[in-house]
Amino acid sequence: MAALSTSHAAFAQEAAVRFTVPAQPLAAGLLSLGREAHLSIAAPTLLVAGKTGRAVEGEFTVRAALTRMLDGTGLGYEFVGPNAVRIVEGPRSKAGDAGETSPAQAAAEVAQLSELVVAGTRIRGQAPVGSELVNLSRDDIEQLGRATVTELVKTIPQVQSLGATDGLNGHRGQGGVDNQTAATSVNLRGLGADATLVLVNGRRVAPTASGAFVDVSQIPLSAVQRMELLPDGASAIYGSDAVGGVVNFVLRKGREGAESSLRYGLGSGFHEYDVGQSLGFDWGSGSALLAYEYYSRTRLAASKRDYFQSDLRAFGGTDYRDPYTSNPGNILAGGVLYAIPKGQDGTHLTPAALIPGAPNLMNAQRDADILPSQSRNSFVASISQDLTPSVHLYLDALYATRDFEKRLGAPGGANTALTVPNTNPFFVSPIPGATSTTIYYSLVDDLPQRVTGSSKNYTVTAGARFDLPREWTLEAYGSLGQDRASNLDTGGANNFRLAQALADPNPATAFNPFGDGSHTSAATLAKIAGSIRYRNTYDVRVASLGASGPLFSLPGGDVRAAVGTDYRYERLDAFSLLDYDQPTPYSLPSDGATHRDIVAGYAEVLVPVFGAPNARPGLQRLDLSFAIRSERYSDFGSTTNPKFGLVWKPFDSLSLRGSWGTSFKAPRLVQLNEGQNAWLYRPFPNANAQPGPTTPVPGYSNTLLLFGPSNKNLKPETAETWSVGADFHAAAWPGFKAGLTYFSVRYKDRISAPTVEQVSALLAQGSVVNDLVLVRHPTQAQVDAIYSQPNFIGLPLPANQIEAILNLAVANFGAVEEEGLDVNASYQFGLGRGQVTLDGGLTYLTKYSVQRVPGDPFVDQLNTFSNPNRLHGHVGAAWRRGPVQAALGVNYLGGYDNNLLPVTSKVSSWTTVDAHLGYTFPDAGGLRRGVSLILDVENLFDSDPPFVDNEDSKIGYDPEQGDPRGRTVSLTLRKTW
Repeated sequence: MAALSTSHAAFAQEAAVRFTVPAQPLAAGLLSLGREAHLSIAAPTLLVAGKTGRAVEGEFTVRAALTRMLDGTGLGYEFVGPNAVRIVEGPRSKAGDAGETSPAQAAAEVAQLSELVVAGTRIRGQAPVGSELVNLSRDDIEQLGRATVTELVKTIPQVQSLGATDGLNGHRGQGGVDNQTAATSVNLRGLGADATLVLVNGRRVAPTASGAFVDVSQIPLSAVQRMELLPDGASAIYGSDAVGGVVNFVLRKGREGAESSLRYGLGSGFHEYDVGQSLGFDWGSGSALLAYEYYSRTRLAASKRDYFQSDLRAFGGTDYRDPYTSNPGNILAGGVLYAIPKGQDGTHLTPAALIPGAPNLMNAQRDADILPSQSRNSFVASISQDLTPSVHLYLDALYATRDFEKRLGAPGGANTALTVPNTNPFFVSPIPGATSTTIYYSLVDDLPQRVTGSSKNYTVTAGARFDLPREWTLEAYGSLGQDRASNLDTGGANNFRLAQALADPNPATAFNPFGDGSHTSAATLAKIAGSIRYRNTYDVRVASLGASGPLFSLPGGDVRAAVGTDYRYERLDAFSLLDYDQPTPYSLPSDGATHRDIVAGYAEVLVPVFGAPNARPGLQRLDLSFAIRSERYSDFGSTTNPKFGLVWKPFDSLSLRGSWGTSFKAPRLVQLNEGQNAWLYRPFPNANAQPGPTTPVPGYSNTLLLFGPSNKNLKPETAETWSVGADFHAAAWPGFKAGLTYFSVRYKDRISAPTVEQVSALLAQGSVVNDLVLVRHPTQAQVDAIYSQPNFIGLPLPANQIEAILNLAVANFGAVEEEGLDVNASYQFGLGRGQVTLDGGLTYLTKYSVQRVPGDPFVDQLNTFSNPNRLHGHVGAAWRRGPVQAALGVNYLGGYDNNLLPVTSKVSSWTTVDAHLGYTFPDAGGLRRGVSLILDVENLFDSDPPFVDNEDSKIGYDPEQGDPRGRTVSLTLRKTW
């Protein structure tokens, strides 16, 4: 075995290999060079960050290729094993031999430093085979000029909106999730926030929103070294949630020194700032990084954007003001609405002053916020220590707290139809002798509604890596994570106490709804005020054991494998306190803790059939990979998912790749907790309803129905994904590369609720009994069993008045078929004494069809409101010369159809331009040493998001696709010590 290793070491250093690596950021160039030569290249990210590697195109020995790529970077290389190279400071270049470094030391150095690729494979030092991988380096991140991770991911074409943002409480079409704490998700491929797996340092973190998604706004951007995005199914590698793909944030590691940063950003109607400090330590056998970031942003009020209002007629849209949401209010009497006059306090109002047929109208967004105020504290710690040359310990920790406050204006429960008895001292009615009257009235001036909340998230991982003989590595780690999210919704009234105040005959304590504005005593308002409080705590504990290394050698290179097992414990603890419709606050039946255990085993193998040692015409490289992962859940069962990958390089300038696999998304704990559901009495649409006791009005039947977001019998959502692609490097055009990927997703068993239309059609058929129409003409015993449930709401009618018992709870109903194309290209070249980089990428969807229930036809939903956009792209140009760097970026979102209205209308495309300018003072003594000044402008031309007549939110833009911030100018001061 030693002789074999020596032979391969000699080959790796001396044999000529044909390379097609264009000039590009050094980290990416080393990755490509290592892949083509079948070498593991260890390159510390802090060492190669900001450096550009020269093109290596043609036949070179590995040593010559490394020397050429590193020319001018001030870096060198050393062979530390048979097929392993590390990048070092200084021009050192040593060929070495297998005897210079012990196998344990060689493996240790490679394992400690090799961090170029994490996402998409468990095999150390290798890239995922067959799948597209998007990698944003620290330089890329800085050139994009974004302040937060939230804004960064918006620039990536494969991200179809964010799914959930601090300006959007939920998601209407793309796998909607509940978002009560102004969190931010990532939504790859438009399949939903809960179908994208987010990792930090390649590991899971605790999710928010009752386990729906990871809140990426809690990740400090200043601590991110790079971001990896794998827009492909990856459950064979990671398990649940990796249907749309994987996003991995790799945080900075320890290096001697410190960095301080201060940034201030200003936009129309808001400002933001962040400060950061990091400290790095290196003591030879180990290192540590401690980093802190504080971020704050003021609210963006609705009054600062003219399209964020209810009356959209000025834009050619609809007037969404209505007489049921107004202050002063409107009195309903005899089928006529009477406007309460403006400019009076309701204490001397007479029937003659009421204005019939001309009701008051009000902008429901008058006092609302578009974006909440936010503040965040983030802490990152990373410590590593070598106990011996072959035993390495590490500890990674991320802790973040975030607070927010948002004014909701009139919507969201602040609108009330008030029944006012004539005992109210301010009572007025246009009908003489009336004993009560109905007023449509907004409480927005009496009890302004707002939501405040906080989120605390931490993940602590401790592990050990053991370098074994024959280049194998064994790693074991454990992690603890928790997300604790809470919010308090205040404003609006407790309806029970409000009714008492409306009937109160005392003018000093009665509620007065007859004026313009608020004219009720502060003590009464405090007494009737309602609130809703939620708190969800999600705990994740992980234990993992895995090994990776070469199995044996083939003529094309070493066959490498990874095997391991994972254990995960998840626990959701829900708490609520509702004070809006009962005399005293109460909690929901679904409150309490639920948990589950997950045990998984996985294996992955990479087979280099052809490589540099045995390359031939038409077969410069041929790699095959296979991965499989099996998981057992304690609450619903087991699932197994395979994945195959292939890379074929027929000649120097072209690589072809493909992948196929299955993925899944497990039901969330909250979805399996049936305490969330309720039994309701409801008249339900029935086109064949016959006159009789079960028909309250024509076209409707009395029903008892189960409604809610949970079902203990849910099974996993499953998907089949495949992709084919090509990567092109032009030998005659150094510095140019391009890629093309066609992908397909077949996503079925999606968890969703049946629509009213679907159930109504079944009910009208008269004899159908199935999972939706549970019982027709139920017995008294059957309805009594439902009435006795603590979660029954409604009128307990006798059985002879109930037509059917229906099931509208969620189930595995839906399916999605999606296909599309990813295109990317970049060109790097010298211009004078500077370096220019042009790059661009776009995603073009060709299909997005939705099936609501099995057996229904698939309906085309592509390019419609709250569904994936057909075209999303970004192009950029960057120039760097010495201490100066400048960049321009253009973001494009294609137009789409607004199908919310009876007549579908077109939504315009949207183009924004970003600018970046940076200067680093020359490395000299004094306070200027290590100082950088950076100016960034997002949305340079202050382009408003396209107008959308948004019937869903009653505003003039689409918060899922548009960004209301407008032009944002920021200045950053950074100093390294």
